[in-house]
Amino acid sequence: MGKFGCSPSLRSCNSLLSKLVKVGESYTAILVYDQMVRNGIAPDVFMYTIIVNAYCKEGRVERGLDLVKEMERLGFEPNVVTYHSLINGYVKLGEMESAFRVFKLMPEKGVQHNVVTYTLLIKGYCKQGNMVKAEELFRDMKKEMLLVADELVFGVLVDGYVKLVNWMMLSGFKMKC
Repeated sequence: MGKFGCSPSLRSCNSLLSKLVKVGESYTAILVYDQMVRNGIAPDVFMYTIIVNAYCKEGRVERGLDLVKEMERLGFEPNVVTYHSLINGYVKLGEMESAFRVFKLMPEKGVQHNVVTYTLLIKGYCKQGNMVKAEELFRDMKKEMLLVADELVFGVLVDGYVKLVNWMMLSGFKMKC
């Protein structure tokens, strides 16, 4: 578009990057973002969040975290979606301590946890078979937020218990009812 004397709007750039990430082209989104920045497009909080998510989907969570620090240095405040991208990235890598560190950082930065925040962490602990920690977070969620858990949270917990029972049975554990 630039060669025709017009530049794309920030909104259209964000839309393009978002769609690339959504269809599984995170690496391409990162390359396009880099080109956009080189061409003088100044990112906003939405663009940064999209690219943080892209890095996390690529398994490059530390690079996503670096981008969050850059955002803050430039005066942008990461939002709940930005932090969810980091948490989800760490969960997918099995790095629950790092995911929990981001979780604890959110209130310090003025960003409230929500049901999605808790669900991401609960899912990660269930994935690791740590049902004690998953249940602890579930109780904390109900206490802290006075929220009623939705079917997604219950589904994650049920899935975690099913996997735990399957693992126990494969390990030779006999159940007595």
